[in-house]
Amino acid sequence: MKNLMPLIYFVCILGSDFEKGLLKDVNPINKIISIRGAKFKVIGVLKEKGSTFGNNQDMRVLIPIQVARSIFSAPNINYELNIMANNEGLLDEAVENAIITMRQVRKLNPVEKNNFGIERSDDLIQTLGSNISAINLIAVVIGAITVFGSTVALMNIMLVSVSERTREIGIRKALFCTRQNISLPLM
Repeated sequence: MKNLMPLIYFVCILGSDFEKGLLKDVNPINKIISIRGAKFKVIGVLKEKGSTFGNNQDMRVLIPIQVARSIFSAPNINYELNIMANNEGLLDEAVENAIITMRQVRKLNPVEKNNFGIERSDDLIQTLGSNISAINLIAVVIGAITVFGSTVALMNIMLVSVSERTREIGIRKALFCTRQNISLPLM
């Protein structure tokens, strides 16, 4: 009788585009896929997210970070951890857990500084707010320059109009016209 050892697979979660494209008309759950020779059992499919700035969010395969480190062993590999907390109060704890995980991945000593970056969604909102305030300031400056320019143009038009009428008014006064006749323009 053969010794049947159970096969051990890693687990993964597929992006929604895999279900539509490569695995259409097939339920991918519990199917086995291969990534760089390693076998993965599909345990879930992500909801459709769409594309942002040319980065397709739906063409992803999520695998455990320890497995990714063993399969993709480039010297300067970049990792991206996306963490979502349902409660805003848990956000700080989630960030701390991400920092601990990345420090373990990078094999940093406790006294060494972090050699990776953390981007928080609330930091993005603050950056966006500061950019909007800078844009508002620029809009106010451009508006002030426009108002100043239009004021100068209006004064110039009025000066030209008065200059043209000065000669005409002088001639009418020389001819002893009344105020009413002087205020009426020539036809």
